[in-house]
Amino acid sequence: MIVTVTHADKSKQGKDRVYFGGKNHWKDAYYVGANCPVPQVGATIEADTLSKQFNGAPSPTYFLNGWTAVKSPAQTVRIELPVAAPAGFDIPGMNAAQLVSNVLATAITAGLIKYPGDLGAWSNAAQKALQRLRDGKFEAEDVVNGSYTEQGPDPSEDQGHPDFEDDIPF
Repeated sequence: MIVTVTHADKSKQGKDRVYFGGKNHWKDAYYVGANCPVPQVGATIEADTLSKQFNGAPSPTYFLNGWTAVKSPAQTVRIELPVAAPAGFDIPGMNAAQLVSNVLATAITAGLIKYPGDLGAWSNAAQKALQRLRDGKFEAEDVVNGSYTEQGPDPSEDQGHPDFEDDIPF
C-alpha cells in the first residue's frame, strides 16, 4: 500500500512507531520491525505491513516490516475507497431467536394468536422481517403494506382453525 508517513514516535517500551494518513493515536500506530529503518515523516512510501491479533487484545496490532520510497509523489495517484456501510443490521443468531420469540409473545398477549397452528404464520412473518432487517431492505411501509408476509399467510388473519374450547369436556 502507498501511504504518507505523517507522524512518528516511540512507545512506552521504546519501540519505534509510525502513523499514516494524519492519524496519531497509539491504536493506529504501525510498529517498525527490528530490521526495518524508520521512514522519515512526510515521506511517501510503499509499505509492507502486517497485522496480528494478540490474545485478549481488543483490536489488532499493526507492523511495518519494510518499505520503499515512492520516487515521484506527484505521479502517484492514491485512491481511497470509502468503507462500505453494512446493508442492514448485524443481528446474531441468539438475538434473532429472541426477536422472533418476542414477536410471538406479543402477538399471544394481544390475542392475535389464538391457536397453536397460528404460531407458524407469525413465526414465518417474524423471520422474514428479521431477514429484511439483516439485508437492509426493511422499510416502515413494509409494516403498513404487509409486504413482510408476501410469501405466506397474513398472521393477523384468521387461519381457519377449529375452536379448541368447543372440545373441552367440562
